Amino acid sequence: MEFRDYIAILSGLVGILAIFIWVMGMLVQQINKRIDTVDKRIDDFRDNMDKRLGELRDDMDTKFDGVYRRMGELKDDMDRRFEDIYRRLGELRGEMDRRFGDLREEIGGLREETKEIKLLLYKVLEVPHKQGE
Repeated sequence: MEFRDYIAILSGLVGILAIFIWVMGMLVQQINKRIDTVDKRIDDFRDNMDKRLGELRDDMDTKFDGVYRRMGELKDDMDRRFEDIYRRLGELRGEMDRRFGDLREEIGGLREETKEIKLLLYKVLEVPHKQGE
């Protein structure tokens, strides 16, 4: 074989190697494009999820603000009603104290009358009795 044959073989091998490198470059480009596409989809998905989560968070905050406001209103209403109940209970207690005071006076008066009636009966019937009964 001559030198020209070696150069032709070498030239053919370099050509095959160049084609192989070119094909590999094309494959790498395709892979990179697909990776970029997937990255873009992931970023879009994250952005959409962040946006949606933000909307949900705002919606929940709005709803809970309404709930907290309503709970405050209910608490104020309950406080006002309990104040009315406590005031009314105080009035009823005063009324009961007054009435029981009147009953105590009447009972005390009845005891005195009962003692007087007993003493009169003892005198009328001439039954011995203890002093103070």
